[in-house]
Amino acid sequence: MIKTLGANELWLAIISVVSAITMFFGYSFWSKKIEKHGNSVVLPICSFGMALTPLMYAWSPNLYILIPTALVAGFFTAGTLSVTLGALLEATPSQNRVMYIAAYNVLINLSLATAPLLGHYFFELKGIVFALYITGAFRFAGSLLFFYRDRRIARERLIEV
Repeated sequence: MIKTLGANELWLAIISVVSAITMFFGYSFWSKKIEKHGNSVVLPICSFGMALTPLMYAWSPNLYILIPTALVAGFFTAGTLSVTLGALLEATPSQNRVMYIAAYNVLINLSLATAPLLGHYFFELKGIVFALYITGAFRFAGSLLFFYRDRRIARERLIEV
């Protein structure tokens, strides 16, 4: 945003605040969807929205377009955070739950530490737009895996009935 589109502190603040406000309201929206449809249905949708975010940043020709991009990013980030926590709590047995959650947090923090290094590698290799496309591709692949898992679980439930 700074190097490519010339954002200053004001623009960074505007984009951050828009995203944060959207996340605030997004948590309420996504919690209702999770209660109605379940984690396994909402997770692929949210992860697909997260896959769109870096692509929208790559396609943004100016700072004004980044405001709706921040809206989308905040909305789907809230959903992804909500649904992954709900899925974690749903999947872990009550015995040793603290250890499962700790292991999950360690793995998430490892990915949060290594992903920027990988992103920087792609940035140095071909530039910011290429790095954003690669990020979107990884997220899209994850979203497809969640869709596949949801379909497989639904199919197994039909067979059981």
